[in-house]
Amino acid sequence: MSPNLSIALWPNGPFETYAILDCAADPAVFPWVRAAGLKDEDTCLFPGDPVPGLLQYAPHLLPLARDTGLSRWFAGAWGKHWGLGLVAPSGTGLLRLRAHLSRFTLVALPDGRGPAYFRYYDPRVLRRYAQEVAASELVRLFGPIEWFVVEGESMGDVAVIKRPVDDRQSAAAGSGRGATG
Repeated sequence: MSPNLSIALWPNGPFETYAILDCAADPAVFPWVRAAGLKDEDTCLFPGDPVPGLLQYAPHLLPLARDTGLSRWFAGAWGKHWGLGLVAPSGTGLLRLRAHLSRFTLVALPDGRGPAYFRYYDPRVLRRYAQEVAASELVRLFGPIEWFVVEGESMGDVAVIKRPVDDRQSAAAGSGRGATG
């Protein structure tokens, strides 16, 4: 695992780390969701009750502990756009994060049409969204999350997107070979 990825995902301090895995990105992703052994209703980020026929295409939120089979697989899949990491304060919990994040998977379009899927869990989408949206909108997406860890522009790069404090602060903390602080 890249030291930059490890530093970004597992900082010192009272934090919890999670991965959002995009099962629609590749059939190889869903078996890792199943292997976690968690209930679909606790991990699936589609709003409402999980629909069995859609589970293998849904985004799923999973705890991501250091030095596990899942974390090693996640690091090995870095650069394939199969998901992203996120860090929240200790005690936030899977169910609270799922309840928060599932509110953003279906959204109304700017012209009022919708709902449409908002694929914020695709690292390319979140990276671009964070650069273009008003900080107040980004704060809504973040909720209890401290930062997202996404693939950078170049293969192997790590980008950290921190929660903005207000409209004057840049939402994208940076990208490059290192996790940014």
